[in-house]
Amino acid sequence: IITEKSIAQPDVLSKRSKFAYSVGHVLNDITASMWFSYILLFYNHVVTLTNVSAGYFFLIGQIADAISTIFVSLASDRTRTDLFHYGKRKTWHLIGVICTLISFPFCFNLCIGCQNSFSVTGDESSITSADLPIFRKLTFIVIGFGLIFMIIFHVGLKESNQTTEEKERHSKLISTSNRKLKQMTWKTILCEKEFYQCAVAFLPLYTIDTISKLNRVYVAIVPLCIYITSFVASFPMRIINKRLGRNLTNIIGYGLILACMISFWFIIDIKSILQIQIALISACILFGISTSTTSICSTALASDLIGLNTECGAFVYGVMTFVDKIANGIIIALVQQFNPCKLSSTHTCALYYRYIITFIPGGFSILAILMILSMWKTNLGGNRFEIIQEEQRNMDMKVNVDFKEQSPLMA
Repeated sequence: IITEKSIAQPDVLSKRSKFAYSVGHVLNDITASMWFSYILLFYNHVVTLTNVSAGYFFLIGQIADAISTIFVSLASDRTRTDLFHYGKRKTWHLIGVICTLISFPFCFNLCIGCQNSFSVTGDESSITSADLPIFRKLTFIVIGFGLIFMIIFHVGLKESNQTTEEKERHSKLISTSNRKLKQMTWKTILCEKEFYQCAVAFLPLYTIDTISKLNRVYVAIVPLCIYITSFVASFPMRIINKRLGRNLTNIIGYGLILACMISFWFIIDIKSILQIQIALISACILFGISTSTTSICSTALASDLIGLNTECGAFVYGVMTFVDKIANGIIIALVQQFNPCKLSSTHTCALYYRYIITFIPGGFSILAILMILSMWKTNLGGNRFEIIQEEQRNMDMKVNVDFKEQSPLMA
């Protein structure tokens, strides 16, 4: 006998499948990290573009990424047949991997014939066009590292026939429970108010992460500290979420971001170089912990919104990512438009980044906290289930009446 409780229970996955699934986003994550961490630095100091030009190049990349995200999310949800029975989600994932492997090396390289037009005078104290080979090597290291995990993902994970299973799961849930699951489309998803609340809570995830990489004292050490602490902090998140709840954990994460932004404000006033180094590394460790917390919780909010309506899952994540990328591109373009910094660092430049790094992420953190509070008592995804107990009782009564009327004839 199939019950609603048994259907609601998650499928048991093998450790192999869990590991393969967990590394499926590695290539995207490390290329995105390099893009957000170093692309403005590369454009400004290696390609020697102006701040405004670098900002608009970044915006163009974000717009292209956002548009393609929407297209792929809709196409992925609507795909009914897969390539050589490979799985519709894995097929689109494979297309994305191929596109990344082909295009990403060109993001940190110069056009053919352009290299001779730039100065190659080396300077150990700053980043110049002489450092182009370093960026090129780093790009291929990132691509090679990500490719290894993509092979693990595609070889180790087998995608089942999602379309058939979803139909069976929905029909069983409708016929054996007191709730009816409504089929969701991208149009009905857009009518859900929780969708926009989740989108705003999701938005600071990339905005905070991007803005805080605009000015780096340690070009390599600071991002390393952030990502290592973020990785380590992700392990206890399951227990913390279970103890405190998702919303409270998310609010604590954004509260830590606010504390981190405040610490960035005061770092510029420290005179001792050693104290600056300690304060900066400490702030970045705190930043890594907080962004890991908000990343996991905000993504979980989107998952809660989707619920059992996995037929629109890609669209929900796609639209939220679309908002993130467009907002980030516009903000970075505006920051670069009014950027007073030249190639040489000045006190004016430091003050400018002080305001940018403190107030923009801090403002989005406050906005995210307010949105989470507005969803505090909201059962995400629950409003898409209609209670039909009365209809079920009427149907049962009708069946009983028909049976009684037919009984004498059957006898």
